[in-house]
Amino acid sequence: MLYLIGVRKSDSLVSILTVTWNKAAKRDREERRLLERHNAEKAEREQVRREQFESRQRIDQTYHKMDREAENSAGSRARAKARGPERGRYQFEATASDDEVEDEIDSNLEELGGLAGRLKMLAMTAGQEVDSQNAKLGKITGKVDVLDNNVVKSTQRLARVK
Repeated sequence: MLYLIGVRKSDSLVSILTVTWNKAAKRDREERRLLERHNAEKAEREQVRREQFESRQRIDQTYHKMDREAENSAGSRARAKARGPERGRYQFEATASDDEVEDEIDSNLEELGGLAGRLKMLAMTAGQEVDSQNAKLGKITGKVDVLDNNVVKSTQRLARVK
């Protein structure tokens, strides 16, 4: 920068003339700063998309695992029916009504076990999702703190201007 100072004797005023030699450099710095900011925001948007995709994948994997376990439990019911003669050793009276009641109890217990397993998987997936969301909230909190500080600085600058 070049400063030229000229004094007019008639007004007793000092006038300052500023000639900027590095206008292109300033413009280039500003463009570089804007590009860096744009690229940082773009990277952040991509990270958010990736986190959303991972979240959806965790939920889908849990549902697929639940479907596979439901198919496996159907096979275990068939094996339990095949063990009918073995179960007869533990019965006092081997009557048809006792067999029906025990079959019903066995199927209810298997269904209950399957439901408990699915609830466990859902709870574990929900826990993972809560952990993931907490990490995202931590990032947002950091950004909010920076913005809050910027607002306070700007408010103080405005108060000085008044």
